[in-house]
Amino acid sequence: EDEGEGEGEGEEVVDGMGISDSLDLTYDPWQADVLKPSNELEIKAASFLIYVLLRHCRVELGEAEDAMFAAMVERGELREADIPLPVKDAPAVPSYFMLPSSVSGGTSEKMLMAYAFGHRVVKMPGKGARVKQLGQLIAHPVLFDRLLNPEDWKGGQARFTPMLVKPLPWLGVKNGGFLCLPRGVARFAPREMNDRMEEAREEMQRVYQGLNSLSQTPWQVDTSVLQVQRHLWNLGGNTAGLVQREKGEISPKPDLTKGATEEELKAWKKVAFLTIKANRENHSIGCDTENRLLQAEELVAESEFYFPHNVDFRGRAYPMPPNLNHLGADSTRALLRFARARPLGEKGEIWLWIHLSNLCGHDKVAMQDRIEWAQARYRDIEDSARNPIDGDRWWSKQDAPFQVLAACQELEKVLRLPKARRKAFESSLPIHQDGSCNGLQHYSALGRDQKGGEQVNLTLSAVPGDVYTAVMKVVAAKVAVEAKNGEAKAQLVDGHITRKMVKQTVMTSVYGVTLIGASAQILQRLRDTPALAGLEDNLLRPASGFLAKLTLQSLGEVFQSATASQNWLTEVARIMCKETGCPMQWVTPLGMPIIQPYRKERGFQVSLTQGY
Repeated sequence: EDEGEGEGEGEEVVDGMGISDSLDLTYDPWQADVLKPSNELEIKAASFLIYVLLRHCRVELGEAEDAMFAAMVERGELREADIPLPVKDAPAVPSYFMLPSSVSGGTSEKMLMAYAFGHRVVKMPGKGARVKQLGQLIAHPVLFDRLLNPEDWKGGQARFTPMLVKPLPWLGVKNGGFLCLPRGVARFAPREMNDRMEEAREEMQRVYQGLNSLSQTPWQVDTSVLQVQRHLWNLGGNTAGLVQREKGEISPKPDLTKGATEEELKAWKKVAFLTIKANRENHSIGCDTENRLLQAEELVAESEFYFPHNVDFRGRAYPMPPNLNHLGADSTRALLRFARARPLGEKGEIWLWIHLSNLCGHDKVAMQDRIEWAQARYRDIEDSARNPIDGDRWWSKQDAPFQVLAACQELEKVLRLPKARRKAFESSLPIHQDGSCNGLQHYSALGRDQKGGEQVNLTLSAVPGDVYTAVMKVVAAKVAVEAKNGEAKAQLVDGHITRKMVKQTVMTSVYGVTLIGASAQILQRLRDTPALAGLEDNLLRPASGFLAKLTLQSLGEVFQSATASQNWLTEVARIMCKETGCPMQWVTPLGMPIIQPYRKERGFQVSLTQGY
């Protein structure tokens, strides 16, 4: 933000009086800026946004919260400088306002309007007798409390939620979706791309028609799955894919002065780091889980609701509500059903069996084998449907547990009927289907890659191809050869190569994953491998780089034409961008103009002490 050097004792000194009085907040930031370099305009714009943040953002506090923070300051648990103060020339607002009883839950509540953000200057020791001055933006402590306890703060709920009425139909770039929360048809699209789409309004009609069809499909909450999910979550999670709600404990730090060794201290630091990391990740996922369950509970009584859709800058359609939608993880998808049920007909029951087999991870065999595998587990299906909590919980041990539970409950209802009546059974259970590594499918089709096309199921076959297993076998063979030749990195991982270890790298290769990125992906898989548990990263990291290189090489061997097509397109994009100075752009078969918004990022320093 700002940095300078001054004379001082080298001790930390905090100025808690807010922004310096020398900062001129009345200066017009945009006067005579037309001819200035772009980097100066970026700095001015960033400074202006911070200025608006400091002047206008407020957070409401109840009287009890206000008194609690004041008591913490008195006890020394909180510094007065940690609570934002008004900046110069900030607009006057009432100190208190009355929260309506309809919002507070029955009784009117007196609320304090406090400044959400503030500014202070911190002096830090520099070289010699010098003192380094750093400007800091601070947030009110109540914001951190509410982020750590989202269940108790209704203001933390998402703005973009499912709609109770049909979304507005898309008619243009900015007309469609939510009624009162306007958003563009393409998220993260640069301005030039929006202009192109506006010019191509007629050519974009099929895009708009597709989005409108998705947006106007009605949905319902699966009440039985919601009840099970809420019950398990209230019990503490840590089952059926739900994260553990209780934080992991950290043992006391070894004391070197009381006989602890450096090795013990080093081991403790590693365990403590991983525990803190896991606690933070679980907390983040837990907040999303609670938010999702709250939204589902609010919608459970609705006969239908809708998900407005738009596209990303590449033309791929997504629901606009981020927490609860049918493209989420297993626990999210299982909460949703179509609001319009349809008779199963001739093949509906067959697809329910196939769907269940797929969800259990038994999806790399012929269709008839999947049906027979699922039918052989009728007793598990019946127990899961009738006793999801107190039964054997077979459903909770599967790859997609909550979707398996929903499928078991649907199948159990069907199987209760006489065979003659099953075709007329009206089902609203979504049957999800997915492509086989879509990016490689496109490249294989473009390059007419017969061998690669077989692996990603572009050719007829009784048994589906598995691209990840194909690449894994090539990598494992190369590792075995290198291990026999005495390569230490190969000897470390020989015999431990799995499909999961190469899957993410293969999947992201078509999106331009680098060797560094692939190494990081495989490193995490190595850490999760039981046979390698306990090994230090200084051993695993070289092995991950070794495997990443082999994986990308093996991918090129399995998908020769596809890899050649990708390399050709990469070179075309490089030449185009270099010679024209413009980002890569094209028009999709649906008539949507695409402009890639990828640019090199550059950091700069913002000054709040010299005007903006």
